[in-house]
Amino acid sequence: MTAKPAPSCPFPGLAALLFSTLLISGCGNASIEIPNESISSVTYQMGQRVQLGTLTYNVIETNWKSQLGGGPSARIPKNRYLLVKLTVTNGGGQTASIPQMALMNAAGLSFQEMTEGVESVPKWLGVLRNLAPVQTDEGIVIFDVPLGSYKMQVSDGGEIGSEKKALIEIPLHLE
Repeated sequence: MTAKPAPSCPFPGLAALLFSTLLISGCGNASIEIPNESISSVTYQMGQRVQLGTLTYNVIETNWKSQLGGGPSARIPKNRYLLVKLTVTNGGGQTASIPQMALMNAAGLSFQEMTEGVESVPKWLGVLRNLAPVQTDEGIVIFDVPLGSYKMQVSDGGEIGSEKKALIEIPLHLE
């Protein structure tokens, strides 16, 4: 008895495309982002020091706000404002810039830090953030996000593609 050769697919590229499409669609949400290899596999907790290159981050507290300011000049968010109070220390021998931060939700969606219309927030960290050697800066970064738990992505500020990143757990805590 001779074995018959397995039938070959007349369109091998189409078969691979269909398989890939099925694999991706099985993930549920099409907006899920694939994690960057430069992100540390360790997730830090609020209050833990996170050292990335010469920068050391420490998230101190969070505060949810339904608006910034008061009266007719109050700024109303699309979702809710999350104010994250943190310190950043430059342990290096040269001036370092503090990179922009982002929040990631459980579905992998990323929310960028707000940089416009938040200038009136006391202790706002600002947009241009430079630290002298051995300097620590304490301030607040602001996000407009739905209520929930997040992971804040911080970076060493290295070259794009080779920068080191870490995640800090930001649990939902309402007062």
